[in-house]
Formats: sequence, structure tokens, C-alpha cells
Amino acid sequence: MNFNTRAFTTGDLVAIHALHDSSGTEPSVDRAATQLEDAAGQEVLHRVIAEEGGALLGYGYLARSAWHPEGWFQGEVFVDLSSRGRGVGSELVRWMVTRAEEGGATSLTTWVNGAFPEHEQFAVHHGFEEVQRFVTMTMNVGDADQALLEQLVARAQQRGISLFTFEETPETAEMRYKLYELNRRLAPLLPGNGEEFPSFEEYEREIIDAEWFSPKAQLIAAHGDRWIGLVGLGSYEEGRRLQHEFTAVDPAYQGRGVALALKAWSLQKARAWGAQEVRTGNDASNTPIITLNRRLGYQLQPGVVKLRRTLVQRL
Repeated sequence: MNFNTRAFTTGDLVAIHALHDSSGTEPSVDRAATQLEDAAGQEVLHRVIAEEGGALLGYGYLARSAWHPEGWFQGEVFVDLSSRGRGVGSELVRWMVTRAEEGGATSLTTWVNGAFPEHEQFAVHHGFEEVQRFVTMTMNVGDADQALLEQLVARAQQRGISLFTFEETPETAEMRYKLYELNRRLAPLLPGNGEEFPSFEEYEREIIDAEWFSPKAQLIAAHGDRWIGLVGLGSYEEGRRLQHEFTAVDPAYQGRGVALALKAWSLQKARAWGAQEVRTGNDASNTPIITLNRRLGYQLQPGVVKLRRTLVQRL
């Protein structure tokens, strides 16, 4: 092993972004690139760099949010294409597992891009087992059927459903809590999600007050005063690509075209904002939402694979 490992510094961010660009893959939960500091000391966040002669070969992170179940940690490792096969990834995994066990972890969750079977094989080789598989669906904004989108939005509105963004609501603590309550109520409906959810204070810190959070990209459906559906959009590649980070509708309102209206409205928003592509990730077993996306014109591709390794807690 001719490379060495060291602690991450904020000066590594440029090289980390270049690594992602050159590898043609994207991180699933890249805490190193999105969160520079621990959130007020309320969570675990360790990061490591592998380098040789000052050049970044790879990096990894280990994280645990305060609201996650006890012993539940998450992490990822990334290695430059030209440096693979040299043991860099294995060394980063060893670092991640060791730090997790020292921190009292009983399990370690990671994600790989399903479009690259070798990434999944690498994870399995290091003791991880698949727990959930997703598909990615993509839409070229210019190819969207604008007449269909208008029809779907209008139909929902005729049924008494209003659509608005969080940006359009008053900037009050009450509205912040209402967005939190909507997320808390809908999140367990998504396949693979448990009942655990952050407190309001943690949600404010990790979501609403995060640098990446965009109030205009939180698309809300309501029936009267009751908020019943949500699409949360993330912006990437300087706004050229939007990603559905969250989509859910209250069970009492499912089957009424609310999800279709939100999805259609999100494509209208994407066009208005100048985005070129919209992506969404769905559990591979979630046939209804996959069918809905196909109706709008989304194309199916391999998605993220979630894997987990059971750890031995160190005393």
C-alpha cells in the first residue's frame, strides 16, 4: 500500500467534486460534500481521505444522525477510477467499519449505483447484504406532453385540490411545523422507511435550515386547510437537473389524482425554471408509482441499491 489516509479538510472539496465528475457516478448521501461541519455536535460525522503524493485517490465518511435508531450508522466510500484495484476502497471500508464499531454501531448501511454491478459486488465482498433496491426514472423536460400536464393539474384543482410551494406560505414557525408534520406523517408510507423520524428541532436543523433547502422546490397539495401531499425537489448541475427527493400522498386522498397532479406540476415547474431533465428514484417493488411515472413519460433505468452489514459492538 503506497498511499496514506488522513482526516478530511474543507480544502478537499474541490478534489472530491472532481472525483465524482470523472467517475461518472454520483454519491447517494454524500455527507462530506454537502455538510462541512457536524450539526451542533448532535450527530456523528467522520471523514477520511486516501491520497498519494498529495493527489486524492478516494475518500469515505461515516455518519449517524441523532434521531436514527441506536447503533444505526451509515457511510459510503468513493475511489477514483484510475486508482481502483489497488486496495484503496478496501482500506476505506476497513476505516469505516472500525470507526463505526468503536462508536457503538450494530449495523452499517451503504448505497451503491445499481448501474454498476461491480460496485454491488465490492460491497457484498466486504460483508454487506442487499436490503432494498431502487429504480431510477428520467424525463427529458422538453419531451413532456404539456397538454397532458395541464389536464392533470386542472383535474385535481377541479376536485378541490390546491397546489402551492412552501415559498408561497407565510414565513412563520407555524408553517415550518406544518411542513415538518406533513413529512413526518407521509415518510413512513414510503417502502423501506421505518417509523423513526427526527424531532422538529432536528428537522429544522438538518432540512429547513440546510444550505441546499429550497422553499420553492417543496411542492404541496392541500384540501382546504389540510396539507395532503408533497413533492420535494433537489437541484443539481447548476439547475440543469432536478431530482424528486420525496413524493407521497396522504392515504385518505390516494386514488384521486393528487400524486399525478403533483408530478405533472413538478414537470411544469422544471420547464419554467429552465431545467433540462428530471429524475426520480423509486423502490423497485412500488409498481403503482412506477406505472404513474411511465404514464408521464419517464424512462426506466437501474437505480440505487441499499445494503447493510451487521457489526460487532465493541465494549
